[in-house]
Amino acid sequence: MSVMRWSKNVKWSWAIPLVCHVKVMPFLRPKSAGTKMGKNSPLLMAFCYCQVILQWQWSIRGNRLELGPLTLSHAGTYTCVAKNSEGQTQREYKLTVLGEFYKLAPLGQELTLECKANGIPSPQISWLKDGVTLAGSETQHIHMTPDGSTLTLLRLSAEDSGTYTCLAISPSGQDSKIYTLFVLVPPSISGETTVPREVQAPQDSAVSLECHAVGNPPPQISWLKNGRPLLLSPRSRLLSVQLSDSGVYTCIARSRAGLAELSYDVQPVTVVQGSLVTLTCEARGVPPPTLTWFKDGQPLSLHRNLLLDGQETRLQLPDVAPGDAGLYSCVASNQAGSSTKGFNLTVLAK
Repeated sequence: MSVMRWSKNVKWSWAIPLVCHVKVMPFLRPKSAGTKMGKNSPLLMAFCYCQVILQWQWSIRGNRLELGPLTLSHAGTYTCVAKNSEGQTQREYKLTVLGEFYKLAPLGQELTLECKANGIPSPQISWLKDGVTLAGSETQHIHMTPDGSTLTLLRLSAEDSGTYTCLAISPSGQDSKIYTLFVLVPPSISGETTVPREVQAPQDSAVSLECHAVGNPPPQISWLKNGRPLLLSPRSRLLSVQLSDSGVYTCIARSRAGLAELSYDVQPVTVVQGSLVTLTCEARGVPPPTLTWFKDGQPLSLHRNLLLDGQETRLQLPDVAPGDAGLYSCVASNQAGSSTKGFNLTVLAK
């Protein structure tokens, strides 16, 4: 596949179509995002990126949407849709515009909103949520004092997030006070378990490790392999499973409301007796490191089976037998220290 590069000088206000004839299923990363901006903030810019230039369906200016100055009416879910002949995908932004008074409250707790109003005659007080009038009798978890001066939400749920307006009306006029409530919901991961899920796959096969997390605010996803950070997307895909891919992969969903974890135990790759197995070890450093191979902790002297290619060394095991099974490790060392890469080899007898 090749794509011709071109450039053109355009004025800032121009709109020009960019077309790239590439049949690739579009995708947007991350899947979703949450954004909070203060009332009267001057600008919100939402960007969507794809690996190829696509035609965009967006309300304003293609792949960038500008909002400002923000008002409470801007709150809501904004969706960018990317579409080509191979399909479509979308990315969502949940925008919460914080009012003058905003509250952050954990899930399940109790929260009281106050509205003190004075006047002659005494004003009538009513409450609205997202523009809809509230009545304490409508739901069991809302309590309102007879004079309307306090509104209490019992056992907060995610659905309680929103804009609450206290409206005081009298013959002399009216006034209002607006609260923005943001209920913090700890992250949860679909299929979350207390023990790692076992994953078995033949060599060179593809494996997908899913991590679908929800929460409020939307959690950030990170991955660990055997306790060390990995740069992976929320949907980790091992395109060609190799011996070095075995280990415990942990997905961590984290937000200010808490964290959740889901682990996968990718089992040692199994190869069939008689196969050719290649173990690859790449080492970089200054000064250049030396490489040493071990099997089950014992040094290997299979120099005839070692192939050197720049900074990469490959250990080839032709016609493997059950006796070749074990834990192979490559140790790279220099004056600055050492690093180890392990391969757990399992041989399946014919």
